[in-house]
Amino acid sequence: MELAYRYKGIDVRREAVEGIVIAQDQDLADFRLRAMEIRDATLTWDPLATLSIAYSPGFPLRETYLFYKSLGSRLASGMSTSEAILSSAELLESARLIQAARLMSLAVRTLPIEAAMTRAGFPAKDCALIGAARAMGEESSTFKNMASELQKQIELRKDIVKSLAPTAAALIALAILMWGFLVIMAPQQFETLTKNGMLQKMTPWVQEVYRFSASVSSVWPLFTGAYFGFFALLIYAVKHGFAQPLIAVIPSLPDLIMRWEQARLWRAFQLVQRTQLGYAAAFRMLMESTPTPELRETLRLAARKLDAGAPLAAVIAESTLPSYVKRYMRGVTADKLDESLTMMIEALETDAGVLQLKVLYSSSAIALCVVGALLITAMWVLYGDLFMTIRKML
Repeated sequence: MELAYRYKGIDVRREAVEGIVIAQDQDLADFRLRAMEIRDATLTWDPLATLSIAYSPGFPLRETYLFYKSLGSRLASGMSTSEAILSSAELLESARLIQAARLMSLAVRTLPIEAAMTRAGFPAKDCALIGAARAMGEESSTFKNMASELQKQIELRKDIVKSLAPTAAALIALAILMWGFLVIMAPQQFETLTKNGMLQKMTPWVQEVYRFSASVSSVWPLFTGAYFGFFALLIYAVKHGFAQPLIAVIPSLPDLIMRWEQARLWRAFQLVQRTQLGYAAAFRMLMESTPTPELRETLRLAARKLDAGAPLAAVIAESTLPSYVKRYMRGVTADKLDESLTMMIEALETDAGVLQLKVLYSSSAIALCVVGALLITAMWVLYGDLFMTIRKML
């Protein structure tokens, strides 16, 4: 498990610095600080930062976008690569990315920039792309293009979050209300009904709910930790890509995510092609960042066929890629490839906008049904069954 350590020390420019270093233990953290040429450092384990990095795997998209954009501008101005990397890192907040940038700035003194990025832990696709660009002297423009591609990803992710925001807000409110029902309202009602001798006359399942709430109330700190811990684990699963069953529940959401991923894939492919890297090499590079094993296998088979001399249009037509991709790439030639890719990406983004509205409506309807059913159940337990029991007694 990765831990976060807060440090204070002196950097290579003899300036006082402080921040977070990420490592498996304190010895490795100290080694990494020395590798970043930070001397006389004091280390303290930071539990909150450790929790934060556990919930945020990899480099944050927005931070990476800012780093690449700033680095591209600084390289274009003629600044040395090492200094450009360090000054670009000054804008960042992500401890993981700051650490990678510092390692990259040191490694680039003796290694090509793509090898320095690899050593620092940047995505393999980005490293290979910069390596291809370096051969043509286009590192600065490629960093800017990579930043633009990340900006598109950020915008698409925001669209999905906006679609699910009403549902998430309703479910959060429901979770808090259900906690209040089990820990506060139902136990108070249980005490009153027990004193009045009414509990034994109520419906058996309602009696069990009251007894459960009474047992929960007696250990409410433990229950509260477990209850909200479950939702924390759920968020963790979503952030780490383990939420496929939840995604499938909401109509149109799987299709929206698929088109989003396809737009991201082909935008990256278009960016790679502008470096003259070659189709097969481009597909192999993109395999590293694809989200599903099925898509990785599709790209691997496509690269193998391209190596054997098959034309790109035929390879795509015979692949398991979605039909809307095949439609735009049918019969495409090298001179028309960039134009076809631009048209397809724009169409996928338009489709994603339509699907976003569908997801908004369907997720809101699901949330309304779930919230309504649970609230009706809670009201029946608190008042409805009691009313029916009193009515029978009269």
